[in-house]
Amino acid sequence: MALTVIVPQDGKVLEFGTLEERAKWLYDVSANTVLLQTPDSTLTLVDRITIENDGQVTIAAGGLIVSAGRVREVLTPADLDAQSGTLTAAQIVGGILVHTSVTGAGTLTTDTATAIIAGDGGVGDLTANGQCITCLVINDGTQTVTVAGGTDVTIADAGQTIGADEAAVLIFRRTSATAVTCYIVGA
Repeated sequence: MALTVIVPQDGKVLEFGTLEERAKWLYDVSANTVLLQTPDSTLTLVDRITIENDGQVTIAAGGLIVSAGRVREVLTPADLDAQSGTLTAAQIVGGILVHTSVTGAGTLTTDTATAIIAGDGGVGDLTANGQCITCLVINDGTQTVTVAGGTDVTIADAGQTIGADEAAVLIFRRTSATAVTCYIVGA
């Protein structure tokens, strides 16, 4: 197993850990990388990042798992039982909103671009232009829902609705330090 890490160009061979860990860092000056070689099946970095012998990477802090080219993440569903409401930054970061629309067509208004860019307490924040976060919106109600943008949020496909018992993926893309575009896919 090898892990590539960028380090200062000093040309040294570095060894870390105890004999039990048996890890060795080898610095390749020409490639400016560090290769980590370990005979163990698992390597844990900073107690939250684990690299398995099969290449699976687990990041415990955010519930993200990457293996065999697939990303799996922990999502936190939120529930909105109202004709209309606001899709908050916290709900976007959670990844799933179940909206029960009743008593007539409703409008789901996104949070402001400032709130979406900031994420939820620093989780899910969009730190650079072009970064995206997605949220699945499930309309399990009996009415059609229209998505509207909050302050400085542009809906790319305005007029797209989420029908009764249908779902859509909302992709929020940071376009500037103060603006976000929302793409609605699959409604």
